[in-house]
Amino acid sequence: MSRNFDISGSASLIALAACTINPGENVTFAFGSVGHSGTFDTPYAPADTPGANVLVSVQRTFSTPGTHRYHCTIHQGMNWSIVA
Repeated sequence: MSRNFDISGSASLIALAACTINPGENVTFAFGSVGHSGTFDTPYAPADTPGANVLVSVQRTFSTPGTHRYHCTIHQGMNWSIVA
């Protein structure tokens, strides 16, 4: 199963902050017209999405159970977590 998230507006960011998935599921991050990055703060998380991602989609698989916290290095205070 794959979950899709649009990283382009405040409402979608709030929805993503409360994301719970099953271990092994994929999450597709669809970055909008404003550049964002995704840097994970946990050692067992999937690969980061460095740089300014604009108008691209990136898929990550969350194989390890737990809370995967990450943040945008471009915009201070943009923090999310995905619970698998």
